Amino acid sequence: MLYAEVADAVDLDGVPVVLSGDCTTALAVMAGVQRAGVDPALVWFDAHGDLQTPETSTSGYLGGFPVRQLVGGSDRSVPDRLGLRPVPESDVLLVDARDLDPPEAEFLRGSAIRRVPVDAVVEALPEGPVHLHVDATSSIQATCRACGSRRRPARGCPRSSARSGRCCRRFRWWR
Repeated sequence: MLYAEVADAVDLDGVPVVLSGDCTTALAVMAGVQRAGVDPALVWFDAHGDLQTPETSTSGYLGGFPVRQLVGGSDRSVPDRLGLRPVPESDVLLVDARDLDPPEAEFLRGSAIRRVPVDAVVEALPEGPVHLHVDATSSIQATCRACGSRRRPARGCPRSSARSGRCCRRFRWWR
């Protein structure tokens, strides 16, 4: 089970990286991190809010529900089965989310979830452990401030240090 593998990786002081083609995978990842005793904030990079519920969705597409399920405001069948505790809305940062349906926009007006444009994400990042979700539809890229190369955030700087293998981490976000 994915949540067990994530929990094991966190227990071994690792940073789990999960690649998936479905936003609902975030439920299992968060459940695994929580099982390892960490209560991370959530940074959700996506063009969509993914804040639907079965009652508000016109399509019923499950990929439109995860953030709302993560904060406890939707059908809890899957989160409860995974042992997932709700993430406080104040610990959720929606980045980009430029394509919201009316029910999602209405929910956000009364929610503690913060929504920021891509160019404000660095200043808005929460302190402490974070679960980072990046959806390919967000079209977010970064420019390395040191060398000027442009990459999607997950790829990092192509001119990273040969000794450390790490990027200089001087990215400027753009889309």
